[in-house]
Amino acid sequence: DTGRPIGQPLDHTEAVLLSAFSPDGTTMMTATYGDGTPLFWDVATRQRLDRRLDHGADVRSAVWSRDGRLILTGGSDGAAKLWHAGTGRHVVPPMQHQGHVGTVALSDDNRYVLAGTDADLAQLWDASTGMEIGPPLEHKGTVRGVAFSPDARLMATASWDKTARLWDRATGKPIGPPLEHDAEVEAVAFSP
Repeated sequence: DTGRPIGQPLDHTEAVLLSAFSPDGTTMMTATYGDGTPLFWDVATRQRLDRRLDHGADVRSAVWSRDGRLILTGGSDGAAKLWHAGTGRHVVPPMQHQGHVGTVALSDDNRYVLAGTDADLAQLWDASTGMEIGPPLEHKGTVRGVAFSPDARLMATASWDKTARLWDRATGKPIGPPLEHDAEVEAVAFSP
């Protein structure tokens, strides 16, 4: 409750691009610039765990599934990769995109993947097959944020084109006009 650091910093050799807690709060995942392998840390002991996911390129975005069984990563190689959290093995083949994948989301029911890229697109995928669902969701700038509504009926995208958009997941069509902002939009989220 003090806002002060707890213990010593977790040592990394490069700049840290992201960190994410497991749903149960016991493990933290970090990814650094120049290393395609996220690191895992025991939150209680602050010790690095002997677990690795070899994405093969800089990991720009990563999320845990709500149940903690899966991890989704997005990288500078243009791939979104879905992993079994326990084994570190791929669930489906890499989901390849145009441009770097800088933001990823996994639906609460683990059925859908949404990935945003610097090619001004987001793409919906079937998490059980790794197959694209529908055409890309288009923006006029890098897509920096993606999210699913809790029931996965809606998707949201945020872009450097100064808009956020709502999309119908079933049809892939936008819902209403873009939500315009005065500056680049970096993130989107739905309330629980």
